Amino acid sequence: MTSLSDILGTQDDSSNRFIIVGKETCVFTKNAVVLLVVKNKLYSYVEYSSLTPNQVDAVNAKCEHGYRTFPRVFYNERFVGGFTELTNMLN
Repeated sequence: MTSLSDILGTQDDSSNRFIIVGKETCVFTKNAVVLLVVKNKLYSYVEYSSLTPNQVDAVNAKCEHGYRTFPRVFYNERFVGGFTELTNMLN
């Protein structure tokens, strides 16, 4: 099975890292990035508008059914949720 990192082109040698799929105009996306920086966490950011239809389908398949808001945060290939869930996870 192809990983989300492979599909989104965010593959690196590091485990224990986050992937944020977001929108540059979204304040919650910006807050999620700032939180990861402040907490000194490894992450990759992917702009939702730059995704191909196949990449969008892959992201949606990894999310909870019906999840429509941004950002969409993943940790080690598992869906975390959005900014609120990320904040809860890191505090």
